[in-house]
Amino acid sequence: MKKENEIRVLMVEPHEHPKEFLLKNTLQAMQEAVGGLIDIVDIDDDGTCLLLNDEGKLIGLEGNRRIGDDVIVGNFYVCKSTKDWALTSLSNDV
Repeated sequence: MKKENEIRVLMVEPHEHPKEFLLKNTLQAMQEAVGGLIDIVDIDDDGTCLLLNDEGKLIGLEGNRRIGDDVIVGNFYVCKSTKDWALTSLSNDV
């Protein structure tokens, strides 16, 4: 599968409704989007994942959403990933 230059994701900001967003599929663009080091958290067996700031809690980013027993802080992005962690666009089904 060829790497997408941009991926269609859901951007989730604190106190805002999620919105569709086109994110450049580069490490630099992803780091800029989350404001630091990135972390990819798998949330579903179908490859749905969260792209977020790896140090968000340590640097005091604002709480955003509760997922299970955890609170995600700062801006995060919902996207898809392959088995080798390459990020891909969301389908229309998500």
